[in-house]
Amino acid sequence: ARMRQAADQVLVTAYMNDIARPPADYPPRELLTQAYETNKERLKTPRQYQVSQIYVAGTDDKARKTADELAREARRRGANFAAIARRASQHEASAAQGGDMGWLPEPDLVPAFRQALAQMAKGAISDPVQGAQGWHVLRLADVREAAERPFEEVRDALARELRLRRAMELEQAHLAALLARTPATVNGIALEDMARQLRDE
Repeated sequence: ARMRQAADQVLVTAYMNDIARPPADYPPRELLTQAYETNKERLKTPRQYQVSQIYVAGTDDKARKTADELAREARRRGANFAAIARRASQHEASAAQGGDMGWLPEPDLVPAFRQALAQMAKGAISDPVQGAQGWHVLRLADVREAAERPFEEVRDALARELRLRRAMELEQAHLAALLARTPATVNGIALEDMARQLRDE
């Protein structure tokens, strides 16, 4: 019975997918252009930070003290942040790169990192920032401000989004038409049986 039910569900899904599939040439260019203009802010490339770190595992006072000492060492005149990171950072992957973590999009950062980096100038080194499992001494190398993405770069993603939205609209319209032709009815006898069973329980 379950296999038959699963097979029926597959057939229903295939039928609805066929009913709700927008035409091959949908959406037209003018609709894509309109969606692009309306959603320019949402489609922007977010601000990004080029960051290096020195990581100290642990959130206790001893780990914080070690992180403070490393931050002071990194701020000394002539200090080489990358060399200190290679020697002292306990995050192996970034330590091997001199602490470099590459470009980090602002929305992907945890709040503590986002707040610290937003207040830093290029080349600055932060006080230790507490993470979930340890302390991070951050160096801000560079910043890329949020920027609009050209239409051609986001065109395919917009088209997929509009096609999905149109498919949902077509599916809802089809179901509404079916319901209009065959209104839903309540099985009064079955409803009474269910009510009786609930009372008996």
